Amino acid sequence: GDIGAGHTVTALYELVPADAEMPVPEVDQNPFLAKPAGPAARAAQDSNALFRLRLRYKQPDGDTSELIEEDVEDAGLSFAAASPDFQWASAVAAFGMLLRDSQYKGGITLEAVAEIAKAAKGEDPHGYRAQFLELIKLAQRLMRRGC
Repeated sequence: GDIGAGHTVTALYELVPADAEMPVPEVDQNPFLAKPAGPAARAAQDSNALFRLRLRYKQPDGDTSELIEEDVEDAGLSFAAASPDFQWASAVAAFGMLLRDSQYKGGITLEAVAEIAKAAKGEDPHGYRAQFLELIKLAQRLMRRGC
């Protein structure tokens, strides 16, 4: 999507291993797929990168977009070592998956979402995070009643 100058956005992506049984749309040649070809693929296979992040941007007065590509490597850190904001965003995303009973929710529970969110609440100058914690409590009560 388009993001205007001076705006920010948070995007969370699930990484799917190349050998996973999951349909993956082909947008362009991905050097990280199981059987890629060409020099870019050989370079990707020889690197420690988990994936390549591709972003396009356009200058405010421009007509054509420019591509930025960065390989992302596994730093070996645990979820507990992630920033509180990342942990918070993960709790919000997991809550959404639970509410819609997503097939991708894995083993996450409302109790785990509440625990992560409480630990990552941090500064809350407008009370939005406190309101989210109340939504989790409400969802827990409704689930206990079988709603």
